[in-house]
Amino acid sequence: MNEVLHDISWVVPLRNDFLTGLFKFFTWLGYPTFIMLALAVGYWLLGKDRFTRVAVIVIISTVLNAFLKDFWQNPRPDIAFRLDADVGTSFGMPSGHAQISAVLWFWMAYEFRRAWFWGLAVIMVAGICFSRIYLGIHDLEDILAGLILAALSLSLYRVALGQKFEVLRQGPLYLTLFAIMSLGLIVKLAWPDQENSIGALVVFGLLPAWLLGASIETRLVRFKPRQEIWSRVVVVVLGLACLMALLALSKLALSGLEPLLAGTISSALLGLTMTLFAPLLFKLCRLSESS
Repeated sequence: MNEVLHDISWVVPLRNDFLTGLFKFFTWLGYPTFIMLALAVGYWLLGKDRFTRVAVIVIISTVLNAFLKDFWQNPRPDIAFRLDADVGTSFGMPSGHAQISAVLWFWMAYEFRRAWFWGLAVIMVAGICFSRIYLGIHDLEDILAGLILAALSLSLYRVALGQKFEVLRQGPLYLTLFAIMSLGLIVKLAWPDQENSIGALVVFGLLPAWLLGASIETRLVRFKPRQEIWSRVVVVVLGLACLMALLALSKLALSGLEPLLAGTISSALLGLTMTLFAPLLFKLCRLSESS
């Protein structure tokens, strides 16, 4: 059993140029860049409330995954197997690609409630998970741990969104934001390796900013995408250009700050841009349906 969970030498004979290109594409679909873009586009075009729920569980799962990596400190497979140089020095278990892609795609499937979307979710998660083994980044144990954590997270999240907790969810926004920031401080203090806590904890800037931006947008901006395909294409192109410009400018403007503070501010600006500033720009550009 130990050999099945940890040995990935069997994948080497399967490698060829076509499969390597294919699975590098799948693995890119599990990296934060794609996930953030998917959340933004979904929020703009496919439902603000729906993708706010998706964003919450994805962000929380990201922190949980990073915390457990540093807690377990399980090494990745031998570097000789690796075809992906973007993993840095992080630990292997649980696989972030497996956990977060499963949370993202299966919760979206649950939100859309379409059989075809469940089929798409299975294909995407399976492709992303296998890509990590194929590229020599994770072994089967890492993948299974990520999928188990995803299943537990999805189950608990569904319960948290049920009627039993409706009173808590309907509470004032400022209490929710205070609770999130307090939780971020607790997680920071409890992190197994303080030197590695920065990258994961900056998402606590993204989550309250997302919720705050979405709340303001719903009350004041009320962007509603038009049905024309050209209009939606313009929304995507314009919105993604704004996000790319923001990331570039914030990197320059915040370069002199302490890393945790800079990362938190950058993440907060990203969340506000996705949920508030970009929809406001779309409406000013007349890309919104008439109220």
